[in-house]
Amino acid sequence: MKNFQFRKPFSLLLVSSLLSVMTSYALSQDKVDKLTKPVHKHHQVQITGFEFVPNNLTVKAGDIVTWVNKDVVPHNVYDSADKKAISPDLATGESFSYSVPAFKTSTTLDYFCSFHPSMMGKLSQQR
Repeated sequence: MKNFQFRKPFSLLLVSSLLSVMTSYALSQDKVDKLTKPVHKHHQVQITGFEFVPNNLTVKAGDIVTWVNKDVVPHNVYDSADKKAISPDLATGESFSYSVPAFKTSTTLDYFCSFHPSMMGKLSQQR
């Protein structure tokens, strides 16, 4: 009988200790995951008064840039280097979101509106 009484508290202590260790590991692993996963920012560029505002953003690969047309005329976003569209034509009130890729040959992406080439902006990539 004494032997049985000794095992029961010991078993409960052992199970309790194991649960505590497993919970601590799970909580610490969650913290590690949050610290090691990249944090992607969301940036907004307003198109207003025939300008991109702000016209220069510092971004990281994976960030999201959203252009919102608040002007009364259509606008778009074209890559200055290769003259290719980044966005479709945006009517008043429309927006377009772009996931910033890792820039391969430069740390900047210059862009402009093909309807109004004097409208220019820049994404500067922070590495």
